[in-house]
Amino acid sequence: MSPDARIPPEVLERIALRAFLLWLGFHLLAAVIAVPLLLFVSRELVYQGRFSLPSFLALGGAILVITMVRPRRDTKNPPLPVMTPSDQPRRSQADRCPHTCI
Repeated sequence: MSPDARIPPEVLERIALRAFLLWLGFHLLAAVIAVPLLLFVSRELVYQGRFSLPSFLALGGAILVITMVRPRRDTKNPPLPVMTPSDQPRRSQADRCPHTCI
């Protein structure tokens, strides 16, 4: 893609809308899964006054679903150091020339 080729704003708006709808859909799906699991645990605690193995599993599943939907922190470091033109003068000169200058 050439540096002066730009994506039209209408296309960018559609891409952004699709990304937002996907984000919203996955969060709603996680809520649809996690809320009944939490309701099962709370109802068992209220009506039976104790936790059983299925309620522990449901609680673990709800916690797992909720934690998997939240955004992750970016902990990756950049793969290479930042290069400046003064670090490699021959390469920066070659990048500026349309033809072989070296």
